Amino acid sequence: MKRLLEARKFLGLTQKQMAETLQVGQNTYSMIENSKISLTERNRSALAEKLRINPLWLDTGIGEMFLDPKINSASPYAPGRDISEERSVPYYSKPVTGSMVVSFDDLANEGPEYRVDFVPFNDCSFYRPVFGESMSPKYNSGDVIACKKVQNKRLILYGETYLCMILMDGDFYETIKILRKNDDPSFITLKPINPDFDETTIPMDSIIDLYIIKGKIERNL
Repeated sequence: MKRLLEARKFLGLTQKQMAETLQVGQNTYSMIENSKISLTERNRSALAEKLRINPLWLDTGIGEMFLDPKINSASPYAPGRDISEERSVPYYSKPVTGSMVVSFDDLANEGPEYRVDFVPFNDCSFYRPVFGESMSPKYNSGDVIACKKVQNKRLILYGETYLCMILMDGDFYETIKILRKNDDPSFITLKPINPDFDETTIPMDSIIDLYIIKGKIERNL
C-alpha cells in the first residue's frame, strides 16, 4: 500500500513500530504495506487514533496525509516555530559521533536550537543528528534520531538500539549500540550496527545515561 509506506517514511517509523501500533505481527504488516492483504477497519481506526493518519487520504489520496495540521507542516529543520514546550521536544545540533566527548553537561548548557512538535515522538527527550559512519547502515551521517531517556537502566529491552552515555577511566563517551545481555549481570555487551566495528563488553555501572532510539528522520539525499 504505497500511501501507507509514504506515511510511515514521513513519520520515520520502522515496520516493527507500525506493526506494534496496529497490534499485528511484523510479517502481517509487511504484507499490508506491500498490498498482499488489505487494511481492516480496526487497522484504519488505529492509524487515525494513534498516528493521526487520515483514512480518506490513505484510501483515495484525497485531502491531507494527517488529520492534525501540525503534523502535515512539521519539519525538524524549521526554527522559530511557536511551539508549546509541554508537547514538543528539543532539537540539539550537537551531533552524536560515536566517540569521546568533553562532557555530557555541554548539551544542557548550550540549550536547544529549537523545539519540534511532531506527535509520534513527542514523548522523547531530544532530537540529535548523527555524524560519521560507525552507526551505518541503520543510522547514516545526517540522519536525526529521536531519543527517549530510560529512567530505570535495569529495565532494558535487549536487542533494541540505544544511545549510551558512558564514563570509563575518567573519559566520557557516547555511542549508538544494540544492547545484549551478558552472562554476568554486572556487565553489558554493546553490539555495533556497522559490521566493521567490534562488539564490546563494559560494566553496567559505567553507563551514566541511556536513551532508547524511538525513530529517525532520514536526511534528504
